[in-house]
Amino acid sequence: MKFIFEKTTVFSFVALKIIVFTASIVVITGCEAERTASKSSNAISLTSTSGNNSTMSAMAKVTRVIDGDTVDVRFQNGETDRVRLLTVDTPEIRSANKPNKFKDITDIECLHNWGIKAYEIAKYTLEGEEVSLIFDEQAGRRGYYDRLLAYIEINGEDFNELLIEGGYARVYEEGKSSREKTYLLTQDRGIELGKGLWGECSSK
Repeated sequence: MKFIFEKTTVFSFVALKIIVFTASIVVITGCEAERTASKSSNAISLTSTSGNNSTMSAMAKVTRVIDGDTVDVRFQNGETDRVRLLTVDTPEIRSANKPNKFKDITDIECLHNWGIKAYEIAKYTLEGEEVSLIFDEQAGRRGYYDRLLAYIEINGEDFNELLIEGGYARVYEEGKSSREKTYLLTQDRGIELGKGLWGECSSK
């Protein structure tokens, strides 16, 4: 009886280890699949687009607004990714802003306030909405931090340019973009009219 008991106990222990091992494999596989899905692959549906030298676009839903120029999206195939809006730069809200990054502006507190306003307008306009991501072959598909680089169009309007037009953002001139010249003209008009942060934060 003792031998049968010990044999049964050993068998149960081995079976338990097999179950735990199998469950671990399932969990690890699930985690890997989740991590894989966190970055969009080449399987996202891309379509050709004309105008402004942009080449490809994809439809996606904005699931979360991170700040004025960064959002999370979900593509129609279920894949997710983070998008950095091309050629615009809104004031920081989670780190310190730098003097003279927005031309002559040195009022850091004012810039922070406008960073919050840019975040709020992006959240109000984009979060939960279906948008078109327009990619630019001059800029490349991804940036330094491996985020997708795209213009966002919603209801036929260029949201990136709307940020510049309202004085919520500056034109990001440090990278390459086919829309930079157009955006700079929009920015110049905004500065001249004292739109947004250009009027409220400027030392002039």
